[in-house]
Amino acid sequence: MWVTYLGQNSRGFSFSANLFLAHADNHVDVQQGGTQYDADVTMRKSVKGNGFYAIDLALEHRDAVRRDYSYSQASFRLSRQVDLRGGYSVNASVYGEWFLQGAPTPGFAVRRVGHEYGFAVSVEKTNKILLNRYIPYVSFRASRHNSSISAFAFAFRDIGMQVGVQSLF
Repeated sequence: MWVTYLGQNSRGFSFSANLFLAHADNHVDVQQGGTQYDADVTMRKSVKGNGFYAIDLALEHRDAVRRDYSYSQASFRLSRQVDLRGGYSVNASVYGEWFLQGAPTPGFAVRRVGHEYGFAVSVEKTNKILLNRYIPYVSFRASRHNSSISAFAFAFRDIGMQVGVQSLF
């Protein structure tokens, strides 16, 4: 079951909220069946036609018959997009995510508890249209992931850069 609300006003503020509820029975492995709840909220404020500020919040929870299949996950993202002279658009964001497993997986003494945080910056050349559809961009990102289970190097840093084109549509 999905429930969604979307709204906006004349001052450039928009709001959306989604709520999802599902119950699943797995006939092959009854232990995997359970109930899942998802919710997310996005608030966005335009800035005089020159980009926007945004806040995204999300929550996901799964109750399974077998507790190690159960988990809770939450995330947030703060974003700012600015349109600059010369046809450039800059989008920057910071985010954080948390994960909590319901019970330890067989073979591990502890349940998985993890968190990740990071940032991303991308620059697009919006007035340079290639093949009547694509615009060039470059993006940089960095993140840090930590987990309570270090047996398989679940704690790591991720740093990257991309150069490419993306579709306008």
